Amino acid sequence: MVSLWAAHQEDGTAPAVDPLAPESAWVLRRGRSLRVLPMSAGDCRFVGALQDGATLGAAAETGASPDRGSDTGFDLTRCLAVLLREQLLTGIAFAEHLFPLLLLIGLGTRFSALALLGMTAVIQVLVYPDAWPVHGTWATILLYLAATGPGRLSVDHWIKRWALRSGPLGATVGGTVGGRDGAPVPWSS
Repeated sequence: MVSLWAAHQEDGTAPAVDPLAPESAWVLRRGRSLRVLPMSAGDCRFVGALQDGATLGAAAETGASPDRGSDTGFDLTRCLAVLLREQLLTGIAFAEHLFPLLLLIGLGTRFSALALLGMTAVIQVLVYPDAWPVHGTWATILLYLAATGPGRLSVDHWIKRWALRSGPLGATVGGTVGGRDGAPVPWSS
């Protein structure tokens, strides 16, 4: 399929086509643009397992297992790179940019740190198992942020200060709230 597609493109190169050779392909369409990329049998099984709802680890095992004694040609790093580059795993790419931005401004600090810690763990276990010094440093920083929370120059800190100064429904502490007849009734927290 890939070689047939390439042979009928207008770029002027026509590779040799073997009609008996099995081929797998990524067929990617964005709007009216169509791209056909070669794909290994292991890549097909990996993507199929993800589509069936398997976890990333289970899908990687499915992709790496040989089918009927054939070589899978499966490379998790390359396969994930294609999925991310073509924006097929949009949730991961979005989170990879959102959570560091939230950490930078200090909004949802503990949640963002724990989410990034989870992403770091997945990358350590499945993608770069030999990069433990870098991932260990990141994990230490993220665990510290998750344990201690935001600092004084954070949106979380400002929200907490505002919430502590405000009483019910945003009334200031030590202010008045209307009684039944509309007369002010003093209160304090």
